[in-house]
Amino acid sequence: MAELEPGARVLAGEVLGYLCSGPVRRVVVAPHDGIVPAEWPETGALLGYGDTVCRLETEQ
Repeated sequence: MAELEPGARVLAGEVLGYLCSGPVRRVVVAPHDGIVPAEWPETGALLGYGDTVCRLETEQ
């Protein structure tokens, strides 16, 4: 899977990445069409339970 770059357009249901916790790997999908924001988690970033992974930008 290619890395998503800031400014990339994504469609609802598109795979954005994965969250791994021990042996469990969960798919993160776009809940709606949008644009990848400038602030995007780095691969391997440590996230806590309930943390917001990202907020997709929408076109006006």
